[in-house]
Amino acid sequence: MKFQKILLLVFVLIVFFKFCFAQETSKAILLDELSEREINCETLLVTTDYLYIELANEPNSQGYIVISGKNSEILKKTYIERVIEGAIIFRKLNKKRITIIRGKETEKMTVQVWKVPTGAEKPDFNEVKWDFRLSPDIKPFVFYANSGEFEAICSIPSSDKVYAEFLIENPKFRGHIVIYENSPAKFRKAKADLLKNFPDTIKNRLKFFFVRRETSIFELWLVPPKKK
Repeated sequence: MKFQKILLLVFVLIVFFKFCFAQETSKAILLDELSEREINCETLLVTTDYLYIELANEPNSQGYIVISGKNSEILKKTYIERVIEGAIIFRKLNKKRITIIRGKETEKMTVQVWKVPTGAEKPDFNEVKWDFRLSPDIKPFVFYANSGEFEAICSIPSSDKVYAEFLIENPKFRGHIVIYENSPAKFRKAKADLLKNFPDTIKNRLKFFFVRRETSIFELWLVPPKKK
C-alpha cells in the first residue's frame, strides 16, 4: 500500500512538472526586430526565411510579422509588406503559416517577427487600419512596375488590393495604368484582366494607356489632382 502511494506521488509530480514546463515554454517568442536602418530587401528576405525555419521546427506553430511606423511613411510600410509577400511567393512557402500585421503608428519604423507555439496566447499586436492618405502636393509616381515575369529575388508582387486602397482613401487621385504590348488586341485583353482585380468604386478613375512593345509589362501610376 505504501509502495502504491509512493508511485501515485511520483506520477502526480511528473504530471505537475510536465504541466509547469509546458506552461513555461508555450509563450509567444519575439524572434527578431529590425530597426529602421536595418530594413531593406535583403534583411527582409533573410528574416522571412528565418521565421519559416523556426516554424518548420514546430509544425503547429504560427508566425506573425508586425510592421509599425509613422503614418507619413505609408508608402514604405506597404513596400515592406509587399516584399515579405514576394519572398513567400518566390520561395513557394506556405502562406497560411504567417500573418502580416499592420501595426499601430510609432515614431520609429520597426519590423517584429514572432513565433507563437501551439497553446501559447497570441500577443496583442495592436493591429490597426493604416492611413493611406497622401499629400496632394506629391508628384505622380509609379506605384508598381512588373518585369513580365516574377523572378527577381527582390521583386515584389503586384498588389492590386493595396493600389486600390490608395485610390479609395485619396478620392481626388487618379490611377494611370500603362500597358506595354505588341498589339492592340493583347492590350485590350491585358486591360480586361487587370480591371477584374479592382473594385467598381474606383474603375471610373482608372485610365489605360497602350504602348507598343514586344515585352508584355505594365505600370500602375498614382496621379494626384492637378493644381489650379
